[in-house]
Amino acid sequence: MPASLRPGYGPALPSLLRDRFGIAPRTTLIAAAVVAVVAAGAILLAVRAAAEKQLVHEGEPVFNLLYDDDVLREADPRPGELVRLQGRRGRVSVAIAVRPLRVPPYRGDVAKGLLPLAAERHLIALRERDPTFVIRDEGRSTVNDSPGYQVAYRTGEPGSYTYWREIFVVPDEEAPRLGVVLSFENRRPNRISAAAAEFVATGKSAFRSFRFGTDRG
Repeated sequence: MPASLRPGYGPALPSLLRDRFGIAPRTTLIAAAVVAVVAAGAILLAVRAAAEKQLVHEGEPVFNLLYDDDVLREADPRPGELVRLQGRRGRVSVAIAVRPLRVPPYRGDVAKGLLPLAAERHLIALRERDPTFVIRDEGRSTVNDSPGYQVAYRTGEPGSYTYWREIFVVPDEEAPRLGVVLSFENRRPNRISAAAAEFVATGKSAFRSFRFGTDRG
């Protein structure tokens, strides 16, 4: 019996492709492995998408976020906050908070003029309140097509820093009346495990999902 035949099954696929089309069995096996990896990745993405929950703030301003409820949970907002998500893995914690940002009448580019001023006032207050404050970076930002200005800074003592990123964001450039300050807080030791890093990345994904309105676009 030819080696390419198996009792009750007929020719194996690699042998069949070799005999009919001249494709080497090794090439067929490699292609099958690649397809399997891609399929597994697609399944993983589908599972993650199904696990995401949508948090909708229905008051003014209306906005929503997507988050993995295996990592984050809705918590009671702290004073001045509209919503709050938070989670913890050992010594590593993340929190996402949204505060209202009232925008006075302004002519010109809000993201270039008004939002940097609001951010600078906030940074001045932080420097005065916390001697461990260290600015890391700042600049213009876009949050799902909404104009903004972001600041990143660090607080705390060596070995237990808290890293912050806050974005002052408005729905649009034309006479925005009410925007938000979107805040991401990550408290962590200097070194963290790969699992903890993935946990933080999932929190950042929820932070970046912010969108004004209720639709996901």
